[in-house]
Amino acid sequence: MSQTEPSSAEPSSNTTLPSEAAQLDATSSLSASDAWQEDSETTDSEATDSEATDSLAIANWGQRPEAVVLLVFVSIFMIWQLYLDLMEEAAPGGTLSARKLAQRLEVNQSTISRRKEREDFTEWTQRLDPDGIAWAYVDGAFCPKLS
Repeated sequence: MSQTEPSSAEPSSNTTLPSEAAQLDATSSLSASDAWQEDSETTDSEATDSEATDSLAIANWGQRPEAVVLLVFVSIFMIWQLYLDLMEEAAPGGTLSARKLAQRLEVNQSTISRRKEREDFTEWTQRLDPDGIAWAYVDGAFCPKLS
């Protein structure tokens, strides 16, 4: 009793031929390509909707009172920081000694010592200061006068 084995020359029903495999690969890559294209179209339309919503939100930004208050607050803060930076440049540490103020105003230190108790000291220093800063003598130090 001998059993016959299928010959290798005849293809079985479970075996895929090379030409069929190539067709299957092309079909699967085509369907993957189509799916990617559909996804990208969906993403593009979602992005367009998102951009339209963002531009509408930006256009309405100025109509929201909390946004206006925030903008005013940030502006005041930035101006204050600029003022402090300018004052720091004018007087590092906030105050100057008589010698440093004399150098800044290009006068003799004895002139500063003599005039510091006069009522017109702040106006006098403001006229001589290269940046127009008025100086006052307070607690043994020369400070920039506010206003």
